[in-house]
Amino acid sequence: MDLSVSCDESSDQKRERVFAVGGLLGSEDDWRPLEDLWLRRTDGKTFHANDCESDQGAFRTTSHGDNQRLYRDLTILLAESRLLGLGSAMSIEDYRTSFPQDLDEHLYHYCLTDALKYFTQVAKFNIPPGVSQFTFHRRVESEHNAREVYSYFSGIPEWQAFMGRDLTFDDDASVRIQAADLVARESMKHLDNAIGQSRPRRRSWIALKRSGRFVFMEYRRDSFERMKARAAELHGPNIPEYCQWIADRKLGDNMSNRIHFMNAQDPAGKFGTRWG
Repeated sequence: MDLSVSCDESSDQKRERVFAVGGLLGSEDDWRPLEDLWLRRTDGKTFHANDCESDQGAFRTTSHGDNQRLYRDLTILLAESRLLGLGSAMSIEDYRTSFPQDLDEHLYHYCLTDALKYFTQVAKFNIPPGVSQFTFHRRVESEHNAREVYSYFSGIPEWQAFMGRDLTFDDDASVRIQAADLVARESMKHLDNAIGQSRPRRRSWIALKRSGRFVFMEYRRDSFERMKARAAELHGPNIPEYCQWIADRKLGDNMSNRIHFMNAQDPAGKFGTRWG
C-alpha cells in the first residue's frame, strides 16, 4: 500500500529559538476526506499557520477572531482525521551551545531525519506493509539539504523497501503541505513556550496530542549532551564501519559526521530524542 507523507518546517520569526519539522501520513482514502473538508472550511484560501495566527499575509484583511476560529477548526479537522502526524522540534540555543562548530543547516537534518525514520517505520509495520512516498514543502533554501538527506536514508538496506524512490516537492497551494505546516507550527510553538515564558500548553497542541495519532519529539540540552557523549565514544580507527562510512562519502572525522553515522545505525528513531 502506498502511503503519502507531506512535511513542512517552522521556526520562530528570527530563527533564533526553535526550529521544527512537521509531517502527516495517510493513504489516499485517508487524505481525500481531509482535503475536501479543509478546502470547504478555508473556502479555497491558501492557509499558512503563522500568517493565520498572527493576522498577516492573506489573513491581514480578516478579523483576528475569524482567523482564530479558522485555525481552531482546521486543528479539529486534523485531530478527527485518520492521518498520523509527527512533530520534531529543537532548541536552537541548546544546539549551538552543545555543537558550536556545527552548521545551522544540520538543524534541518536532525528534524528531517526524525520524520523519515518515523514515517518509514509506520510503513514497515503497517498491515499490510506499505511504502511511504515523501513530499516536502518547496523551499529554495532547504531543497538541496532535503534531497541529500533523503538520498542517503533511502539507500539504507533496511529502509529501501518502505521508502519511495524519489522525493518530491510541492508548494503552498497543496492542502497536504498546509496541514503539515500547522503540525510543524504546533511542534515549534509547544517547545518555544516551554523554554521561553513557560506558557500553558496550547489548546490546539492538546487537541492533536489527545487524538492519539500525533507524536511530538523535542531536542533540548539533555538530548544534545547525550548525542555528544555517544559521538565521543566513536574513535574512527577503532570503528571499521564508521571509517568505511566516512570514506565512502569522502567526509572527515568530526562530531557532526559521527552523529549522522549514529542516526544511520538507528532506524527505529530512539536515539537522542524524547517522544511525547
